[in-house]
Amino acid sequence: MEHQASFPFLPRLKGPPPFRPSASQQDAQRQLARHAERFARAPSGLTTIVMFGAEGAGKTRIVDEFVPASLDQACDALDVRGLAPLALFGFINSSAVERRVLVVEARSPPTLWFQEEPEVPPDLRSRLAAAPVVEVDRPSESDLRSVLAADLKLHGQRLSETDLEFVAERLPRDLGAPRRFCRELDELDARHARREQLQQMLEKVHVAPLKPF
Repeated sequence: MEHQASFPFLPRLKGPPPFRPSASQQDAQRQLARHAERFARAPSGLTTIVMFGAEGAGKTRIVDEFVPASLDQACDALDVRGLAPLALFGFINSSAVERRVLVVEARSPPTLWFQEEPEVPPDLRSRLAAAPVVEVDRPSESDLRSVLAADLKLHGQRLSETDLEFVAERLPRDLGAPRRFCRELDELDARHARREQLQQMLEKVHVAPLKPF
């Protein structure tokens, strides 16, 4: 029976993505697949890939939904936040021994990790320096618009094309913002005018107040 490592992997998302991956996500997916293929050809060595990007850039979606479609190897994702250096060192070594691709997700490049830690093993620094690094950019307005349209449909909400553009232009560049917007929209008082509703929603998802309509 194949041994399964007990890593604190990221929670997996359920169901297929309701939207197309952004250009940045597609590029990150191609890079991850290319590095994983190189690992598969090598008889030994590290199998760790670092993927970093801002919150809401879609890193977990990439690993959970887009990557499995293009990888033959087992792929696990690990969030570096909250991990002690020695713990990360152990996970990197274990993944190499088991020949499993380990994608370490973070919001910053590895050169900025553990700066406040007094003792970081030099071998960990060398392993991180040797790991390929993939950066994921924030979604564009058009990317965010497609996610917003999909989430509105999931919530049974409808916006006119004009209102859809109005909201997409003002949402934070965060793939979680459309879902937060839709959840708040579900709670709004239907007696308010539509644009007043949308303004309230944008303020609740941390968008600065807009000029009067």
